[in-house]
Amino acid sequence: MVMLAGPPEVPEERVEISPPVSTEQSEQSEPAEPAEPASSVEPAEPAEQSEPAEPAEPASSVEPAEQSEPAEQSEPAEPAEPASSVEPPAPALVEPARIPRVKRCLPDAEPCYRTTSARLLLATFGAVATATSVALVFIAGDHQRVGDPAYSFAAGGLMALGAATIGGAMSLLGGDGPTLYDRITPPTFALGLALGGSSVTDESLPYSLSGSFAPTLSFPRDRGRLRLLGRFGGTLGTQLERDPRPQAANADGSFAPALESKSWDFELGLDLALRLPYPLARRPAKFGQLGQLELRYKPLAFFAQDSLTLGDEPRVSERVALTPMNLGLRWHISPRQRFTFYMGPRWDLIGHGTPGKVQLGAPVLGSIYSESWFDLDVPIVKLVRARRATVVGQYTLGYIHSRFSGPGLDFGAVVGFLGHLVTQFAIRVRPLGSPVAYQLELGARIGGGVSPYARVGVVLPNIRGGGSGRGGGGRP
Repeated sequence: MVMLAGPPEVPEERVEISPPVSTEQSEQSEPAEPAEPASSVEPAEPAEQSEPAEPAEPASSVEPAEQSEPAEQSEPAEPAEPASSVEPPAPALVEPARIPRVKRCLPDAEPCYRTTSARLLLATFGAVATATSVALVFIAGDHQRVGDPAYSFAAGGLMALGAATIGGAMSLLGGDGPTLYDRITPPTFALGLALGGSSVTDESLPYSLSGSFAPTLSFPRDRGRLRLLGRFGGTLGTQLERDPRPQAANADGSFAPALESKSWDFELGLDLALRLPYPLARRPAKFGQLGQLELRYKPLAFFAQDSLTLGDEPRVSERVALTPMNLGLRWHISPRQRFTFYMGPRWDLIGHGTPGKVQLGAPVLGSIYSESWFDLDVPIVKLVRARRATVVGQYTLGYIHSRFSGPGLDFGAVVGFLGHLVTQFAIRVRPLGSPVAYQLELGARIGGGVSPYARVGVVLPNIRGGGSGRGGGGRP
């Protein structure tokens, strides 16, 4: 019986002298001492019990209770540790890609206008039209015939080149800008005075007075408009032409009178404008955004009467010109620049005789009729800065391929083939809140000579058809 009391003391001595077990393992194994008598006496069992506690070794606390609590709290936070410990890289500053100038949209303009591409395309059309027409005139066409249609295309091509050049220069100065609030249009009623003058010695060209009207009907939803055009006028004196031949000179050396005339004319027509949707292409970023297009139809009728004095016998010459198929196209190169071209056949009716006995002849197909216009809007006093009135301007350069109302351009051996040029600058003043505006136009007609003119007019609101329309000036 005395020998049976010794074995319980053996495990305690082995635990104390076991070198593999650390201090932490011994502390963790103390609660398990009551279960040791039932288990085997092998020294490896305490090491197996200490293996589950190895993951808790990084904890700073030594007590088992404090060591287990941080382990339970840190388990759900372990997936968030990589996000908190690893900071995301700073966003890199990527420089914007440089857009080619031909693909840039005009700033502060909606919808997009690629003005550089539009001007290059307009200049290309102008160069091709001019070169082709000149080649047809001197190679394949009848260049001896006055009114050859090729001359109209050649002049229109030169106008397109001029429009692209002037428009490009103004765009560099900031002239492309957004659409003006009150764009200049023909005045509703106007009165004009043209100065006379002649480059030939002893000849006289009297002043001429004219009046015009242009009431406008606006279509709903800004789809277009219909304008009635009318102009009437005549000379304020007698035009004198002299015979420059030396054998016909007077005794004092002056030229003898050759022709005395008084004239008056009348013009009546319509101007229909239909705006096409913009942009036209389904993929505007690739094929469109070159400016809005408008279809134009402008039938005109001209009547002129000249009272001539050839010696002692008075005679009367009457002329009528009709252009019922005058079609055109307007291209909005930018919100402030436009190019317009009209063309159509012309029929002439001519009669002459003594006063009161003139009968017009049968209609004869005459030379082709065409017009080319370039308009450039110029802001002077904008709406946001106006105190009493807004002031806008517009520069116009035009070419009319017709000699019906006067002589045209002649240079060198080219005599009688071309029409005349028109250059003009208009100013419109509209008091704030007023539906009526006042317009002043200063320009010159360049044909056989330079004939300056001035015109003053009043602009009334447009007639609105079936819905909202733009009053006053609106779009031309």
